[in-house]
Parts: sequence; C-alpha cells; structure tokens
Amino acid sequence: MEVAGSGDPGEDPDGGCNDPRKLVEDMAKEVIEEWGMSGLDKRISEAQWRHPEAIWAYRGSEVHKEVAIRLGQRYPDLFDGTMNGVGPDYSVKTGGKVELTTPGEVRKHKAKKGEYSTCEYATYDWPKK
Repeated sequence: MEVAGSGDPGEDPDGGCNDPRKLVEDMAKEVIEEWGMSGLDKRISEAQWRHPEAIWAYRGSEVHKEVAIRLGQRYPDLFDGTMNGVGPDYSVKTGGKVELTTPGEVRKHKAKKGEYSTCEYATYDWPKK
C-alpha cells in the first residue's frame, strides 16, 4: 500500500514503513517503553484504582488512547488520531482496520467475529515492573 505524501524515507523514523499494522505495533511499544509501568499507573484515576479487577483494562485503554494520538500526529496520511468506539481500534485512511491487544488476547478478539475476523492485529507486551 503506497502512502501519498509520506516524504523522504530518510527522514522517517520508521524508514519509510507504510504497513499500518507494524506502525501501530511499533507505536504501542514506543509508548510502553517510554512510560513504563510506573508512568502508565500515573495515568490511572483514583476512581479507577477503586476497581482493581479492571485495572488492566484501564491501563490498556490509556495505551490505546496515546497510540491513537501519536499515530495521528506522526502519520496523518494513514490515521486520524482517534480510536474507534466500536470494532477494531484504529481505522486506516487507505482502508482496513487494526486491532491493538496483547498476544494472549488475540484469539478472544477473533472469536468476536465481524470486523475482528478481517482486521489486522498489532500486539504489545506489558512493561516489566
């Protein structure tokens, strides 16, 4: 898939990569490495901490939101900087969707069927404590 207006690959931190799945995956890894678990936990509200059974979902939501923002800033020809409210997480302007999740959750997402059966999957691992 060609990306119009992507500029000189020599100036692109991803070396001219225009694979949306890889861009999402790399951005998630960047966020996780930059924030670490302590940085991630600082983004969790007091109210959210009162629900420890859902803390991993809250953490994942924070990663997803930040990935969306950064994708829109860095790759505006491919991403609009927002997440989908329903269905796979990120729509690609040139077509297709990408779902971001941890490796252990891919099978559960695919079982949802619909667009989850046809989208691409980008995965990330949680930071070490």
